[in-house]
Amino acid sequence: MVSLPESEKPDEKIIPDSSSGDSTKRLDLHVRKMPELSEQARVIDQVLVNRLQDLKSTASAIIDQFNEQKKLILQRFDACILPIAQEVLEGFIRDAEHLKYKLDGKLENFDQTPSSEWDEQAKHWTRLYNQWNDRKGLVDKILEVVADRTKYLIDKDIQVVQDYQTQSLSLLPPESEAFKNVEERLTHAIEEPLKQLMNLRNQAKEQTSLQQASEWVAKLQERREVYFDQLLMKIDHVMKDVVNVDDTKDWTAFVETEGEILFMERELHHINSDLTHLHLIDESDKQFLLGRLEGLLDHVEDFHKNPLPHALKEKIHSLKSGILLAISRLQ
Repeated sequence: MVSLPESEKPDEKIIPDSSSGDSTKRLDLHVRKMPELSEQARVIDQVLVNRLQDLKSTASAIIDQFNEQKKLILQRFDACILPIAQEVLEGFIRDAEHLKYKLDGKLENFDQTPSSEWDEQAKHWTRLYNQWNDRKGLVDKILEVVADRTKYLIDKDIQVVQDYQTQSLSLLPPESEAFKNVEERLTHAIEEPLKQLMNLRNQAKEQTSLQQASEWVAKLQERREVYFDQLLMKIDHVMKDVVNVDDTKDWTAFVETEGEILFMERELHHINSDLTHLHLIDESDKQFLLGRLEGLLDHVEDFHKNPLPHALKEKIHSLKSGILLAISRLQ
């Protein structure tokens, strides 16, 4: 074998490597295919965009369907139950709108949302849709709200009576024998009407059909007022028997103030009931409610001019705060 001189040996660095050639061929092939791949990517992106848009449209369609069906469902309820039925249905619609809001957020961050969150989202939509279409369950929910609302109102009545009783007793020295005797007389005097009011509260959960509930609610306010007025008159009757003649004038003034506060608390409660459907109230009715609230506020401000027991001042302060809050909701 003949050896070449060192100067004539080929430079190993410039000898082509077959693997490098293969890589070059692959690169050339990939580069040439880029237009095709780009077109495929655009098709895939468009499919994804269409699918996401379909999800948004379907969610919106469900909400539109709920709103349309709500009008038909509400025709089943008379005036007594209608406000609560409307409130329950609007609660479902708000839940659907909240779900759609969350869905929109996930769609905007599609690549960052784990599959578990999509599963959870789907379950929420299915559960809400099933609840909406379960008419018996819907009626049961409305009856449940009727019972809860009734119990809340009667509990407020009882609290007002208890506050009135406490305020009346505050006119006597707390450690005196007279205080203990009057306290016992008051407890005995209000026992029966208080029992009737509590029975009315417990009857709320016994209504098992829309017709029963409607008839019961129609008479509820009248019966509440009868028992409530009986309780206040019983307290007044006991206190008039024990208050000294010299104290009668001041006590009568306090009782009248208490009565006015009770009236304004009820007036505020009725206004707040109207405000639960604020989005349905037109501008003229809003101005009417605002006028009523401003009138209540002026009346409350007048109380500050007279010396009153601490308990009455607390009630006036609470009433004023409630009126101001209601006014802010209307403005």
